[in-house]
Amino acid sequence: MALDVAVDAAGARQRSRTSDYHLILMDQRLPDGSGLDLVEEMRRERPHQVAILITGYADVRDAVRAVRAGLFDYLTKPFEDLESLEATIAKALELDRAYREIDSLRHILDGRAEGQVLIGRSPAIERLLQQIRQVAPLDTSVLLEGESGKEMVARILHAGSLRAAGPFFEVNCGALSEQLLESTLFGYEKGAFTGAAKTTPGYLEQANGGSLFLDEVADMSPKLQTSLLRVLQERSFQRLGGTTLRHSDFRLICACNRRLVDAVRDHSFREDLFYRINVVALRIAPLRERQEDILALTLHFLELFKARFHRDVGPFTPNAIRLLEAFPWPGNVRQTTSPWRTIWRPTVTATCRRRAARAANSRSPRCRRAISSSTWSPPIPTTCPAATSRARPCPPRN
Repeated sequence: MALDVAVDAAGARQRSRTSDYHLILMDQRLPDGSGLDLVEEMRRERPHQVAILITGYADVRDAVRAVRAGLFDYLTKPFEDLESLEATIAKALELDRAYREIDSLRHILDGRAEGQVLIGRSPAIERLLQQIRQVAPLDTSVLLEGESGKEMVARILHAGSLRAAGPFFEVNCGALSEQLLESTLFGYEKGAFTGAAKTTPGYLEQANGGSLFLDEVADMSPKLQTSLLRVLQERSFQRLGGTTLRHSDFRLICACNRRLVDAVRDHSFREDLFYRINVVALRIAPLRERQEDILALTLHFLELFKARFHRDVGPFTPNAIRLLEAFPWPGNVRQTTSPWRTIWRPTVTATCRRRAARAANSRSPRCRRAISSSTWSPPIPTTCPAATSRARPCPPRN
């Protein structure tokens, strides 16, 4: 990695305009200006610029301003612990790599109609992406196993297949009753059962020329397993209440949050159906097994929330990065959105409090006393040690 040195603010400003730096180490006191002012100027031009401020004259006000300006860290000279300094620089460079990865993936997203991309650079994700590239063009059934990310992988498989121009239908087998799942998949004729007011084609029929994604396929009842097996064998079926034999050409993608072979061993899933759908199996590693992806994922969701709430926050401090990477994330990728919902709670609740106060002024004294003494507060999840906000939302209106 190349290293550039500037001796004053003018030189640093000129270099930053012509070069894209991974990390800027800035002294607070420069011969011709303030290093903190210069970093703020650089970050206005490049919001994701990672920078560390160094000073021999520690000042609380400067430290607070540096944090608010989004600097990665604020260090004081002399450096007695060089190992700690090296660790801080390594974390800063890791943050820069994550920012660049997010930007790269955003460009990919903008150029892809399907808008699906896997975020990560761990060996597990790289291996999965390689498998997806090999399997997607093949017109064969695929079984996805893992705790999260299965729907996204299914959509990427469909987008990379020869059926990409066709429809993509998905259904969660565990979320529907047997009767509702059967009518959703096979469709029904008018009058087939109570409430069947009109003829409705099912997903098997509508997925013709495209892909059908069955999530949590292990929760499918034995009766529907038998029906699905016949469809895969004959490529034909009948709507509920119908007699016409219908044909459909679709690619089947199934998913399960546990090893489906275990369900076969305990006789809750048909072995012959298992071999029909397990032509190619892809495993999606949980987040706890790919620590390298945590920072990139949390940065991705942080950027989404910044755009949603119109707030400029960041970057992460070294301690926040350590906490994020040390957390086991039992809720996998979905849980990485929880800290940002908690962090933005004070912004939302402050607005709620102001509105409640204005509303209370127009109410009776008794109502105002009830609002001011209210202790109502929903439980705040402590899902991540990096999210420690405990703001209380406004009381409910009667």
